[in-house]
Amino acid sequence: SGTKDTFYAEFGWLSGAGATIKLPDAQSEWRLEKGATLTPASPVTLAWDNGQGHVFRRTFAIDDNFMFQIDDSVQNTSGTPLTLDHRAIISRHGTPVTQGFYILHEGMIGVVGEKGLLQEITYSDILKGVKDGETGQKALEKITGGWLGITDKYWATALIPDQKAELDGFVFTPINTVVNAF
Repeated sequence: SGTKDTFYAEFGWLSGAGATIKLPDAQSEWRLEKGATLTPASPVTLAWDNGQGHVFRRTFAIDDNFMFQIDDSVQNTSGTPLTLDHRAIISRHGTPVTQGFYILHEGMIGVVGEKGLLQEITYSDILKGVKDGETGQKALEKITGGWLGITDKYWATALIPDQKAELDGFVFTPINTVVNAF
């Protein structure tokens, strides 16, 4: 995430204020629990034990069209109630050079809101009125259902969360383009 013009997806958990539970992070060493090679016929499951009675599992599956499905779960054997929120982020650092071609959308994209309408927000639309060095943001209202993504000329990535989950929407600064789904 620290390199120039990078883009990536991140998945994880958030705990409530004052919670002392250890959550997996970028330094956590996951172990292979099930599967050996990721193919359309064989998903792969990784596990991480925090040593506090919680085992975090992440199962990766891929279909014949190269669409990934990532399922997360937490097993709680601590004897204490556990409250966690799941999070997913698509992050793009830097504003790419765009083609500006009328049949090609480059920027944030999604089907969001009560009416479920396609929304396309270009990089230039978001940068309007933002001066160098500012950290101005543009965000959509909290939404339920739909999907969110970022697209460029040669690639697109999207998050398709639980359709009953409340999402934060798009957040953009001149330095970063981030799609959050909590």
